[in-house]
Amino acid sequence: MFVQLGKKKLALMHGEVKVGDPVWVMLPGKKTESDDIYHAGKLEAVATGGKVSVRLKSDGELLEINISMLLPGNLETGRDDICSLMHLNEATILDNVQARFAQKNVYTWTSTILIAMNPFESRPELYNE
Repeated sequence: MFVQLGKKKLALMHGEVKVGDPVWVMLPGKKTESDDIYHAGKLEAVATGGKVSVRLKSDGELLEINISMLLPGNLETGRDDICSLMHLNEATILDNVQARFAQKNVYTWTSTILIAMNPFESRPELYNE
């Protein structure tokens, strides 16, 4: 569900986006190294008929997709509390946890709930004997 707010702006169920904003695109059939369903991109244009143009961050490909495949993204990621993200959806939550894991931060908060990712390695700086 969406509402077009002019030629460069959309109100989606998960938030508002405008041309130039970061977005996530759901592309279950697109094969990548990680086999992710969600692909980061930038909203390039809002077309008529429920279509938008998105440039993928991974390979620069310009896609025209249905708006139903679009989720708003965040300018920043790697926050220690997921609740501090501007847009909360499956793609932004997964991206935030993945960014923190890449920074060797295995703990991420969601308000008072702690998410712990298994680092699959010894982390002596985190635990005392």
